[in-house]
Amino acid sequence: MSTDLRFRILGPVEVWHGDRPVPLGAAKQRALLACLLLRGDGAVVLPELYAALWGERLPSSPRAAVHNYVRRLRQSIGSATIVTTPGGYRLVTDPGSVDLHRFRRLVSEARRDAQAGDLHSESNRLREALALWRGRPLADVSSDLLQRYEAPALLEERIAALERRIAVDLDLGGHAELVGELRALLGEYPLRENFWAQLILALHRLGRSAEALAAYHQARTVLAEETGLDPGAELQALYRGILRGDSVLAGHPPGRPPAARPPSQLPPEVTGFVGRGDRVDVLVRFLAPEAVPAAVPVVAVCGPPGVGKTALAIHVGHRLRRRFPDGQLYADLHGYAAETPVRPADLLPRFLRGLGAPAGSVPEDVEEQTALYRSLLADRAVLVVLDNALSPDQVRPLLPAEPRCAVLLTSRDNLPGLVALHGARRVRVDALSAAASLDLLAALVGRDRVARELDVATELAGLCGHLPIALRAVGANLANRPDLSIAGYVAEVRTGNRFGALSVHGDERAAVGATFGYSYRALSPPARRAFRHLGLLPADEFTADEAGTLFGTSGVDTTALLGVLTNANLIEYETSGRYRIHGLLRCYAGQLAAVSEHPEEQAAARGRLTHRVSDRAPPG
Repeated sequence: MSTDLRFRILGPVEVWHGDRPVPLGAAKQRALLACLLLRGDGAVVLPELYAALWGERLPSSPRAAVHNYVRRLRQSIGSATIVTTPGGYRLVTDPGSVDLHRFRRLVSEARRDAQAGDLHSESNRLREALALWRGRPLADVSSDLLQRYEAPALLEERIAALERRIAVDLDLGGHAELVGELRALLGEYPLRENFWAQLILALHRLGRSAEALAAYHQARTVLAEETGLDPGAELQALYRGILRGDSVLAGHPPGRPPAARPPSQLPPEVTGFVGRGDRVDVLVRFLAPEAVPAAVPVVAVCGPPGVGKTALAIHVGHRLRRRFPDGQLYADLHGYAAETPVRPADLLPRFLRGLGAPAGSVPEDVEEQTALYRSLLADRAVLVVLDNALSPDQVRPLLPAEPRCAVLLTSRDNLPGLVALHGARRVRVDALSAAASLDLLAALVGRDRVARELDVATELAGLCGHLPIALRAVGANLANRPDLSIAGYVAEVRTGNRFGALSVHGDERAAVGATFGYSYRALSPPARRAFRHLGLLPADEFTADEAGTLFGTSGVDTTALLGVLTNANLIEYETSGRYRIHGLLRCYAGQLAAVSEHPEEQAAARGRLTHRVSDRAPPG
């Protein structure tokens, strides 16, 4: 039976066998099917199903209840369609039989048409994709989780495709047909500035400029009343262009490709971004065009591994989108990752295509690529976000020359070369405060759950060293184990493998130990040895003399090694002659020492430190 099944979730959830609808029974069965369809060919584990079906109010035997719903669904749609996996279930079906996957495939094909300059085909594919929608996605699914997170995200995909289809039709000259459609859409989505801009442009191109200006004033009134904000930079620029009579707003003849759309490459913000208000304010101020007169603002977010530099940079990037209306470029440079670091020669062609350069016009030589890159950025206001940089040489070819642009980058290295030669400003990020750590845990596992065990949650945040990567790992693990108390998890962290408990199984990016390991492996052999020896310290604070005693090095060599570790943000210089290492990093260094250093060497290093401390102690 399953070979002829068709599944629909872009509206009410439906299953069809040929031309006959398949009854789905209880509301929970519909929600269960929706979860499986949303995951595609991936498995959905039981805790995810529990959260989608019941939230925090679980029945006495949730596993048995889910098993019962799966059994009934199998009776309706075929036993071979839903397979049991370790810890969950997976739907086995042809992607073409699910309306959501067909929609996404058509949108992807439309993008390829756009790259080839075939606007007619792009418009047709987008119309075919949008025709699959039958209303609000998951309309009849009674699941707070799916309605709160999945349905709005799907709706955003539809609106993005709709905005693009209208933009293509505007470039194909379909202005008259679009005015009515856009007015109807604005009745439904009055705060979507793209729809206002498209309506204003359509009216202007029809020779109805007075109506276009009136529509702008209407948009400004609606936005002010609903949000308290002025129209964005793009809408304001369109308004000024109409007043000036800019010829560029007259449109393109049918069939001619439009000017490149501004790149919008920032990743989505992470869930539960908390704290960092002071750092956000500093970054926003440093990235202002007037922050560095006649020069490009370059700001480096630096700090130890796992402290949340990427999340902060992406958050600030989204906040500044209106300040950079000509686009935002983003790249993960993989400076500290399992992947090979990205070379400028690998990245520049992608940035050039994002800025509108046809693929065939991208030169092979890096210097020529850089020259074209800076030429395309001239007279534009573009934010360039470079994540996880390893060295200044990896960044230099990606720096614009246009003062209206800005560069925001993250690195575990302090990048002194960028500070010295390019005037980069460095903003250090440290661990979260205790209050922000609890807020992050609450966002991940539920505020009520944290409030019930507030003291234990505070202890867990301390065991995580208040590092966002560790807090997110334990939050994900607790969310997947709703029956486990926070106290029970704390016991596992204390008695078991600490770094194993501070990781998400199967995801190295969410593992604290792996994250630390990338920084450690980037060190030279002498610096690695020095870092391992810091794991033998009895406390997080130490002096340069104590470090030299542990390392067995002279003053000059000790200073050089401490400088390397400080520059890598594995330790922090606090005051004259004193340093600090984060507690989790010290624990990690101790584990490395236990497996890499001979026990006699460890004992000797500890002995040297003990004798030095006793020698300094005042006589009794």
